[in-house]
Amino acid sequence: MRALLRHLSAAAVLLAVTSSALARDGVIKLGQTTPYSGGASTWNIIGRAEIAYFKWLNDNGGVNGRMIELISVDDAFTPAKAIEQTRRLVEGEGVLAIFGSLGTGVNNATMKYLNDRGVPQIFAGSGASVFNQPEEFPWTIGYNPPYDAEGESLARYILQNVKDPKISILWPNDDAGKDMLAGLKKGLGAKADEMIVNAQNFGVTDVSVDAQILAGQAAGANVQVTHATPKFAAQAIQKMYGINFKPLHLMTSVSASIAGTLKPAGFEKSQGIVTTFFLADPSDAQFQKTDEYKKYKSIMDKYGDGLDTNETWAAYGYVAAQMMEKILRQSGNNLSRENIMKNVRNFEIEPDLLLNGIVARTSEADGKIAPLTAFQLGRFEGEKWVFIGEAIEAQPKEQ
Repeated sequence: MRALLRHLSAAAVLLAVTSSALARDGVIKLGQTTPYSGGASTWNIIGRAEIAYFKWLNDNGGVNGRMIELISVDDAFTPAKAIEQTRRLVEGEGVLAIFGSLGTGVNNATMKYLNDRGVPQIFAGSGASVFNQPEEFPWTIGYNPPYDAEGESLARYILQNVKDPKISILWPNDDAGKDMLAGLKKGLGAKADEMIVNAQNFGVTDVSVDAQILAGQAAGANVQVTHATPKFAAQAIQKMYGINFKPLHLMTSVSASIAGTLKPAGFEKSQGIVTTFFLADPSDAQFQKTDEYKKYKSIMDKYGDGLDTNETWAAYGYVAAQMMEKILRQSGNNLSRENIMKNVRNFEIEPDLLLNGIVARTSEADGKIAPLTAFQLGRFEGEKWVFIGEAIEAQPKEQ
């Protein structure tokens, strides 16, 4: 089956898999918005990897005898564009569900619309807690490990490794940033406000974060916590190096990509960075010896249209697609939206590119709402991440 190519506008290209029929005609039609353009376009590889996985899956019989069509459209990482495109996917294309749309602001903007219409919003690409509140938003579930838990874990690392921490924080002015900041403060404890000497946010349309980094240096910080997209995280690394600002630098998983963040920033400028991550790094020579990597590599090389298989965000999309496949297989021949969500709330899978010991699982019976709630700390040394301690299991604050 051939991929569909449709022009939506001068700036947006629609990518799809297989035929244009609906699920009842032997095709399961999914939709997503993702940043193929704009300041977060580094992440477009996620949608491309998901499309590649479904192409491979279709060539190997699909799911329960049905093909999967993923209509992936550009939202330029802007809420207004995401709303417009999501409406088109639901009302024009008639998709069964929205799958893997990327970003906190984007998913927040479309969540009420999708919940009002009973359209599943599956594996929203964010770790913000708002996407794991089934009592208020029963048709929505998130994907990333919770940002508040990441912040709390980074706080514990700071307290264990810095005698007198003076912390500068860079965070996005959205639910993702607020969750991380709340978790960090919780982990720091009663003296959090004394330890935090500089807290600077940014908007996704900002040109740079240079001023925020300069403010951290001016405040005398010996710890920098960065919760930012790859573009801004790379800028922060470069600016800190350029002004000889050498605090302990901690980053969250949203920018923990060697190919997408650290290599563009410069390996020599990235030494010693500590991060949280939950995906196996496909650029790691040790991981490349595994059968899981070899399967991933063969699929992406054949179906990925030239995407960089060393990029962590390709692994991110690959894992999300495996999780979506699990939901659809488990749903069997009952592809009602209600049954899809029932299975979203009750499944378990160990996707190939998650770190060892991390499982994607939800369960209504034991209150496990978010699918991914574990992550690993690592330090960048040379040209690779080196694990610190064991994997950490955490639950979002609502759970």
